[in-house]
Amino acid sequence: MEGRGNYRILLGGDWSLKNLYELPHALSQAYAFYYCLDLSDSSVDEERINDALQGYPWRGGYSYVNIYTVLQNRVPPILRPRVCSISYASPGWIELSLCVDAMVKIAGALTATGVAAITLAKAYKSLHDLFSSIAKRRAQHRIETLQLSVDEVRLIRELGFELAKQLGFTSFEELIVRTGSVETAAKLIAAQYRRIEVLSEFVKNGRAKFPLLENVS
Repeated sequence: MEGRGNYRILLGGDWSLKNLYELPHALSQAYAFYYCLDLSDSSVDEERINDALQGYPWRGGYSYVNIYTVLQNRVPPILRPRVCSISYASPGWIELSLCVDAMVKIAGALTATGVAAITLAKAYKSLHDLFSSIAKRRAQHRIETLQLSVDEVRLIRELGFELAKQLGFTSFEELIVRTGSVETAAKLIAAQYRRIEVLSEFVKNGRAKFPLLENVS
């Protein structure tokens, strides 16, 4: 993994104050996920991350909000995204100083949401429906750790790998080991997909472009 570099997000269209919150918020979370869980090195506090991955209940939004906070705090200060310049014009840009490799992961995932949108949406919906069914059974039986069937485990693994592949996340198997659960690993990949989807809306409506190679230094 290379160190710090500059990356330009190209801007267009009309922006609202809400947009100015949504893009940086989703971007910083997606960036931390790729950096800490797919590109991590010895500079990352993996013990703290693993404690959170294995200790959170993963039954509601609270766990996901907190894991992204943990990941963002584990990115070394020198590699946390920092704004170098902004130009709001037609076209404009936001130039960031950060780990370019992690940013290119995001750009690749956004390309996939355009090229393989149907595949991604189908895999995500199938996972969502399966998790909803499992949660309903747990509630009915009042068992938090309801044992999954062999077929459910197999399907969750397959769908999780499909999402991870399309999002350019290469450490899904390692994530299963770190969480101790294929269900938790797949839930985390689904959460990352939701962050990428927020960014993809900016691409779809012409407000932002995330180049894969150009405008990267």
